Amino acid sequence: MFRLRLLGTPELQTSQGSLKLPLERIAWLLTILAARADWVRREELMTLLWTEEVDTISLQQRLRQLLYRTKQFGVEGIETKAGRLRWTGQSDLIEFKAALQAGNELEALQLCQGELLEGVLPNDTEFAAWLILEREFMNNKRQEIALRLAQQSSPLEGLALLEGLPLNEEIVFAALRLASTANAITQAETIFAQYERVLLDLDEAPSIEIKAALEQVRNTATTLPTATVVTIPSALPHAPNPLLGREKELLWLQQQLTEYSVITVLGIGGIGKTSLALEAARAFQGEAVFVSLVGLENKSSFAPSIMAALGLSFISSQSLDDNLFATLSRRTTPLLLVLDNVEQCIETARDFATRFSAIAHIKLLFTSRVRLAVRVEHVLELHGLSLPKTATDLEQSGAGQAFLAAARRQKRWHPDPAEREAIMRLCRALTGAPLALELAAAWLRAMSIFDIETEILQSLDFLEGSLVDLPPRQAGLRATFLYSWRLLSAQEQRSLRRLSIFRNGFSKEAAIAVAGITHRDILSLSEKSLLRISGQRFSLHPLIREYTNQELRQVETDWHEVAVAHAAYYLNFIKHNQDKLRTYEQSTFLPILEQELDNYRAAMTWALSGNDQQLAMSLAMALTNFWFARGLLSEGIHWLEASLSNHQLPPSELLICTWTSLAQLQQMRGDLHTSILSVQQAISLASTLGYTQLLVDARSVWARSLNRLGHYEEMYQVCQETLQISQEPLFRAITLSWLGQAEMMARGNLIKATKYLEEALETIRVRGSVSGVALVVSALGLVAAQRQDFAAARACLEEALTITKKIGNRFGHSLHSINLGRIEMMAGNLLKAQEILQQSLSQSQDLAANRDVSYILIQLGHIAQRLGKPIEAKQHQHQALVIARELSDHRLQLEALIGLANIYFDQQQITTATEYLGLALYHPKSNREISIHGKNTLTALEKQLEPKKLKATMQKGIERGLETTVTLLLNLEKESVIA
Repeated sequence: MFRLRLLGTPELQTSQGSLKLPLERIAWLLTILAARADWVRREELMTLLWTEEVDTISLQQRLRQLLYRTKQFGVEGIETKAGRLRWTGQSDLIEFKAALQAGNELEALQLCQGELLEGVLPNDTEFAAWLILEREFMNNKRQEIALRLAQQSSPLEGLALLEGLPLNEEIVFAALRLASTANAITQAETIFAQYERVLLDLDEAPSIEIKAALEQVRNTATTLPTATVVTIPSALPHAPNPLLGREKELLWLQQQLTEYSVITVLGIGGIGKTSLALEAARAFQGEAVFVSLVGLENKSSFAPSIMAALGLSFISSQSLDDNLFATLSRRTTPLLLVLDNVEQCIETARDFATRFSAIAHIKLLFTSRVRLAVRVEHVLELHGLSLPKTATDLEQSGAGQAFLAAARRQKRWHPDPAEREAIMRLCRALTGAPLALELAAAWLRAMSIFDIETEILQSLDFLEGSLVDLPPRQAGLRATFLYSWRLLSAQEQRSLRRLSIFRNGFSKEAAIAVAGITHRDILSLSEKSLLRISGQRFSLHPLIREYTNQELRQVETDWHEVAVAHAAYYLNFIKHNQDKLRTYEQSTFLPILEQELDNYRAAMTWALSGNDQQLAMSLAMALTNFWFARGLLSEGIHWLEASLSNHQLPPSELLICTWTSLAQLQQMRGDLHTSILSVQQAISLASTLGYTQLLVDARSVWARSLNRLGHYEEMYQVCQETLQISQEPLFRAITLSWLGQAEMMARGNLIKATKYLEEALETIRVRGSVSGVALVVSALGLVAAQRQDFAAARACLEEALTITKKIGNRFGHSLHSINLGRIEMMAGNLLKAQEILQQSLSQSQDLAANRDVSYILIQLGHIAQRLGKPIEAKQHQHQALVIARELSDHRLQLEALIGLANIYFDQQQITTATEYLGLALYHPKSNREISIHGKNTLTALEKQLEPKKLKATMQKGIERGLETTVTLLLNLEKESVIA
């Protein structure tokens, strides 16, 4: 057993004992592999581990030497394959992330007993930037979990949870609060002493607030004093408009100003940093002064601006900075300095924060588009205002409040429902950015909300110049963007421009592979508030992405290069992970694909726009299992049909697979006749080109469509013929599974059906296709129910449902729920069956699986009739009939007519019941299942009607025909409802 310990001092744990890892590239390599917990390309490893500009051959040689040294050191568990590596052993880092994903926070905290690669300080490598980002993620998660669990625990248990965490003011304050509540003076003194030693190493000292908190514990008080919010006259500019939608951020800021000396309100231009800082300053208990630093150059002193705001002047041989420091140090009352827009002089801001934060009674509140990135800094990162969920709750969302307030400053206006819908869409399009909402509302003086929405959706440049009283850097969204853009280096501009290709976020690996940037570029852009970081995922603010993407498209060669790399990356990503969609790993991989879905959509859109039809086809086809598992059948069909439309590609394996994938999704959605047409295309191509396994796969989809159509005899023949050419064990097993169902449905031969299905299940279990296992055990459950072995039937269906729930296969879970409902019906447990089918109905409606909706309604109709609820039963059958007719599904229409015949017979409407029954039983599309449902009613009619009259009445229904009968029936129903 090999286990890596990477959280803390890195070591290798084996059955013989533990061995410390050398704090160099061996540990770096193992950490990268364990952090990824998947295949990593050799090229990526070489880029991370060596910065020197050397040729590829030399780097490859270095990596081989490193792998050799790693093995010589005694490390086993590194697997290599086709230019990629992965760690196959255990690691506390892998276990930590697995515990997080499973929601086991206490387990995750117990695993995280130290900093990632403690003691490792790599310099001037890509790995250094990578490690900083990983450590930040780990430390933030560790602190977040510990603080949350500590709040939920008793004071002493909470203190124990905080032990061992890297000490900062937030942790120390939390610990002191807990110690105060528990009167744990000894623990408080120990925590304070440890924190004081940490600060001493940095040539710093605990803040006055921390000392006050410790004093409170010493006095055995049960609560810490909180600041009283008062408003006093201060040197603050007038706010032109009230602050809306920032209640939570304002409360956080007010609380932090009682505890910390340096806080930065961070965000992109136009997000509302200054307004929030001013509102917090107005509530500050003490003097508050606003200092605008717009136009100040880097390295320029802040002292003159602050002196002017405070009304100070010095006549001294000392520097202005020293004079200001000395003057402020003598203060005995609280002072808040709001230093606005420090991003263009960030180095000066860092020096100022580090020095002046040591002064008692002084609070520094910065607003910036760039982090100060100093130890004393605490950050509040602003994003857009909260968005309305519906048009009726505009006033409950921050963005809705802000837009309506801005609109009413333009004119008296009470929007009607349609206008409220437009406002909701506009708030979402502008992502709740306060400046953008203000600029949009200004146009209401000249045009309607609908015209504004149309113009904005065409181009955000429409908002330029709608307000004239804003500073030049905020005169419009583009001006706001350009202000930030000019602060970037040429390399940062290039990186940001290329990152705009992504939609809805991206991983570090994707950014490096597609945009050609480095970990240091990512770190730099995130520090400037241009990249959002959420865990291990990054994203651009939508407005930043809009403008940088325009910059990218202006450079045609760059745009094409990045678009090609983007599409190729995501195609390779899903190809290399395709096995995960067939195993229990599906449960963790499906959410990852969902996160990347907008990137796949963008890649397919670009490829379909005339750039690469084969690439579009490959992407759409590779996502088939995802479309199916998540029930996104219509979307999958759209992309597959688009990639096949007017294709000029020669016959190929890809073309066959795409037609088969399309047929599979059409069949799942219930477009059964269309599915058969599509699969015939695949069968014809596979036969012509001699691709036997692809032919077997296509014929398997054909069999499934025939099964759902109720053409069991034809399905039986297709399966028998397919079995003759099936050679590969898994494909043969799939064919056997459908042959088993055909034996049950077409022949009623349960012994043969069980034999085929069990043989198929044995192979599929060995091959690890968990979705396949679920399908076969579900079929075995139906066979067991036919044998009246309902205990075995339920066990099979419960296994199928457990599998699909575990892997996150929504569509499969819905199908197996329907089968479980059928089994409970067969067992006579009508109320239980009704409950299960009602849940299945909701699932199928959500998935837009209309054929399944119709089938479930028919079964619910049967149940309602047997429970003595004829009106409810008739409603279900009518609804099912409407859907079945829209689908042109004759079998479902006949099943609904059988249900109605049974109801009419119970109501003694004998003629109508007989006509419907005759049509359903003797229609060419009728089958064994329909006959079974009508059997009892037919037997009862034979007792009530003489044979000649029974035959004549049935014949009347047959002659009227299915289409006419259904049309008349539904028209009569409509008329009765209107009446």
